[in-house]
Amino acid sequence: KLKEVHLPWRNFNDKDSKFYFNSQQVNHIAKQFFPAYDRIPDSVKAFLGRNVRLVAGNNLKSPILFLITWSPDGAESATETSMKTGNVGHLINLASALRVPIFNLGKPDARQRLQKYLKIEGN
Repeated sequence: KLKEVHLPWRNFNDKDSKFYFNSQQVNHIAKQFFPAYDRIPDSVKAFLGRNVRLVAGNNLKSPILFLITWSPDGAESATETSMKTGNVGHLINLASALRVPIFNLGKPDARQRLQKYLKIEGN
C-alpha cells in the first residue's frame, strides 16, 4: 500500500499506476534543470517530468527524504555533476535544489555516510 510506482506515461511497459501524469508545473520544473529541454523528444520530457515527481513528490510538496544513486563520478550536488554523471544528473540537480541529502554510491564513503544518516550500525 505504501509503494508508489512513478511512470513517465500511462501504461508504460504495460504497468499500471496512478502516478503517471505530468502537469504543466511538473514540466516547467523539469525544463529548469535540463538546458536542452526544448530540443528533446516528448518521451524524454516525460521521463524528466517523472524525475520531478520522484524527487518533489507527486503533489510537488512532499520531497523525498534522501536520494541514493550511482554515477561513475560520484556526484552528490549540482556543482559536482559532469558528463560522467549521465542520466542521474537531472535527479541530482533536482534533489540538490531542494536540499535533499544525496548519497552517490560512486563515492567510496557513500555507504558509510548513508548508514550514519540512517543511524544504522554495520559494515
